[in-house]
Amino acid sequence: MSFDKDKLSNAWKKLSFESYKKQRNVYLAGAIITGGLFFMLSTGYYILNGVENSNSREMAIDERIDKCYKEKGLD
Repeated sequence: MSFDKDKLSNAWKKLSFESYKKQRNVYLAGAIITGGLFFMLSTGYYILNGVENSNSREMAIDERIDKCYKEKGLD
């Protein structure tokens, strides 16, 4: 069994390049997941903020206006 130094160095180069690609994919997936979570949190906060600031009186008025528009055919 002979020891081939070039073959071994090529194997290390390939291994390091493959591990770099895997590491880059992990970071990319982490960034996408983090961005998605940030988007979900920000939109959830925006929606909840809009719901919390309205009261039942405003919702009843909006419902009556919508009903009136439907009766008049103004949809």
